[in-house]
Amino acid sequence: MFAGYAHDAPFDEPYYEIGSAGTLRGLERESFSGDVLVFTNLEYIKGFSKYPSFRTSLFVDIGNVYDNRNGVDFSDLRTSIGLGIRWKIASFVQTDLFIDWAYDTETGESKAYGGTSFNF
Repeated sequence: MFAGYAHDAPFDEPYYEIGSAGTLRGLERESFSGDVLVFTNLEYIKGFSKYPSFRTSLFVDIGNVYDNRNGVDFSDLRTSIGLGIRWKIASFVQTDLFIDWAYDTETGESKAYGGTSFNF
């Protein structure tokens, strides 16, 4: 769970943005922006006893950004749901590779994501 508030950001640009694998999956990158962020990610990860380096994931992302703190409306939160596959690589580097598929419940659009938990 994450919440943030920024005021008078540099160059008068919105401080927070949602949409992408790092925030609200299922939305285009930087779909919404503002100075107030409310966000949570709930994820259930289940491993396989025979193949411990592989796991599946079910997730729900809930959140939104608002122009200012007076505009925060908890009835206006965006939601996406999805599933993913995780592969923990221990022999080369300690990282997870992931493939996620997310569905935006408001628009009905879906997106696929792939990446790693390690920054090279």
